[in-house]
Amino acid sequence: MMLLKVNWHISLWKENVAHERRLKDARSRITIILACALAIYSAVLGRLTYLGYNSCSPAAMFLKSDLNATKRGSIYDCAGNILATDVLGYTLFADAQLILDPKETAKQLKRVLPSLSAKEIYFKLKTKKRYIPICKNVSPQTKKILQELGLPGLFFRATYSRVYPHGRSCAHVLGFCDENSHGLSGIEKAFDKDLCEKKKSIYLSLHVGFQEMARDILAEGIKKFKAKGGNVLMMDQDGQIMCAVSLPDFEGDGGDPSEKIEGAFDRNFQGCYEPGSVLKIINTTIGLATKTADWSSSYDARHPVRLGRFVVDDFRPKRRILSFEEVFKFSSNIGHMQISTRFGGPKVQQYFFKKLGLLKKLKLEIPVARTRPPRKWGEIESKTMSYGYGVAFAPITFLRIVATILNDGYTIFPTLLKRTPDDLRALRIRRQNKKPVVEKEVSATIQKLMRIVILEGTGRSANIDGLYLFGKTGTAESLVDGRYRKDSRITTFIWSVVTPDGRKFYGLTMLDNPQAIEGTHGFTTAGWNVVPITKEIIKTMIPILNITPQPAPTENCQSA
Repeated sequence: MMLLKVNWHISLWKENVAHERRLKDARSRITIILACALAIYSAVLGRLTYLGYNSCSPAAMFLKSDLNATKRGSIYDCAGNILATDVLGYTLFADAQLILDPKETAKQLKRVLPSLSAKEIYFKLKTKKRYIPICKNVSPQTKKILQELGLPGLFFRATYSRVYPHGRSCAHVLGFCDENSHGLSGIEKAFDKDLCEKKKSIYLSLHVGFQEMARDILAEGIKKFKAKGGNVLMMDQDGQIMCAVSLPDFEGDGGDPSEKIEGAFDRNFQGCYEPGSVLKIINTTIGLATKTADWSSSYDARHPVRLGRFVVDDFRPKRRILSFEEVFKFSSNIGHMQISTRFGGPKVQQYFFKKLGLLKKLKLEIPVARTRPPRKWGEIESKTMSYGYGVAFAPITFLRIVATILNDGYTIFPTLLKRTPDDLRALRIRRQNKKPVVEKEVSATIQKLMRIVILEGTGRSANIDGLYLFGKTGTAESLVDGRYRKDSRITTFIWSVVTPDGRKFYGLTMLDNPQAIEGTHGFTTAGWNVVPITKEIIKTMIPILNITPQPAPTENCQSA
């Protein structure tokens, strides 16, 4: 009996074990089936989602850009006029697979956007591509018209376009941006982080009214004298650059990309030129500062001077003893070589070049070309530099040094940004705490000499009654492939205006290779081309900057 019970229990246990195994197998099969069903469902759902996005992928991607369109901060001039800003526009594109009638769509687009070619659009729409760009910078009004036509397959992407309301007039200073709204040159690049990420506005020291007028006058002068190009710079006594024109230039927003490359060279800041006779201002300053030259000095200009394998002569030789005043007024090369010899030659010259800051790279908001001094600075190089050759400067660097000399020797710190009242206060304190680079008496003498050039010398054609104007002309042969060419030259006029109310402005005008024309009697020197151009620029400056010319008293330039 016990054996039967044991057998019964064993059989019952085996049946339970078999039943549990069958249940476990059933659960496993159900789990596998459910997992497969879920996988199939997920695959179908994923495919449907993909097809849903893919079927309108251009619209899905680019319609979202309404929220993601980036906007840069604006740039203003000193008076608050907009120089660069972003304008909301739209990029029109098409999904050819959703176009019902390519021919009719192309016809309607041509009617609304006449600049497009209906034939080209038609062939593009026939390709069945999912993304076909059609037109950039579509205005909101045009977008509304196209949407009202109800043409399927057309979509719009919201974008901000960088526009420059004053066109070319400030192109070099402002620079331009790429398609992704990142600055590539000029102020746009220098303040890219502030403009793009922080959306800050930048206020420049430029006066756009004067900038435009100066550009127009310079362009007319370049055309008149058949020059390759030219540039104008002007800043006030606080170093704020109010005008910086360089021609040729370019369109910042749009235009031919190759034109940007060709016109992107900024002569004012990137150029580096041998200044010619305007460098005699520095030579004379050194003579006065070392007390080896004064009003009583005289110089023998009766004979040309041999300098190495070259013979140096004056442009218009006087063949007589010249006074200190005459050496500067007649721009005598022979006389200035004697000035450099008397003050001690290359060592003293190099010391003052460093003291004045002529050899140091100027720090500005945008890059400035570095000064190119001679490799060897010996006696010949010193004499050559005394009359304007052998060393090359960026125009802004040289203007800054001359402005410093004329500013009673107190250093001018140029900037392209508008200085706030706090900035100006800090700048004046900074000047008071620094010693002038030259004595006030030296500055006064240079002013008198430059005034003589305007009244009696090569700058006579720039003189304006009732305006206190200083100046110095310079003409330098261009250095091409290591050789000076007599048929190519740079003419320069560096000038300063002191207004009756005490304001001071410093400027520089240059022409690249001007030609002799009717009325210049075959001459191509600065007095015949760049000086009259500067006079027209200063004339426009008078009303714009609210200057009131006043009759000047009888002047005695040599009086203390």
